[in-house]
Amino acid sequence: MNYHDKARIQPSGDKPRHGGQNQDTDPSKELEEILKQIDVANPSRDLFDAIAEQAAKTIAESGRRNDCNKSTQLRRFYDEIVMWDQRIRQNKDEYGKFLPLIKMLNAKAAYAAGRKPKLVDEHFVGLLHHGLGQLTPEQPRIFENFKLFMEAFMGFYKLHGPK
Repeated sequence: MNYHDKARIQPSGDKPRHGGQNQDTDPSKELEEILKQIDVANPSRDLFDAIAEQAAKTIAESGRRNDCNKSTQLRRFYDEIVMWDQRIRQNKDEYGKFLPLIKMLNAKAAYAAGRKPKLVDEHFVGLLHHGLGQLTPEQPRIFENFKLFMEAFMGFYKLHGPK
């Protein structure tokens, strides 16, 4: 089974969602619903706020259950996204050439999830994979929106993640 299979979120059925996390909440089902709302190409008014916060809560809960997703590990991925954003701003014409290297974050996340002990779990890998999968070589603006979403996610993760 490859990391794409592990990161794929199983369908949750037609169960209604109830607000908030509890011990009986399945992070996979929660994340599946959240991923449906994450469109960095066409950001909704709640993408950088309510959706980012719900993603942070869900990844934090998943990390508590799996003893991973420490904020320092997630920050490493965000820092690399910021580094790519800076490079793109300095070399706008090079974005298409940078994109394969940016998408290599998927492989880095898969490696971190496959380590023993696990550094990140399949839910964070799935979130990252979903966002990176929306990037296109023709539209660097989408990458900027992805970076802003991850910035909001990290801000909320600091609040909801492990202390």
